[in-house]
Amino acid sequence: MSSFIQIPDDAPFNAEQRDWLGQFLSELLAGASTASAPAGPAVPVTILWGSQTGSAEGLAKKLMKTLK
Repeated sequence: MSSFIQIPDDAPFNAEQRDWLGQFLSELLAGASTASAPAGPAVPVTILWGSQTGSAEGLAKKLMKTLK
């Protein structure tokens, strides 16, 4: 499959990796959706945080809301 974004031949990737990366970046920039893996069983998550300024607490709360 041909990609729109061409990775240079001197990039530190082999031909297969360059093709995959070029296709991935082309689809990413085009806004193509990627297939996601099916959801697995729910797993309990413990969010630990420590902060002197309070910013970590806010981030932990945002993460908690995102995970719910």
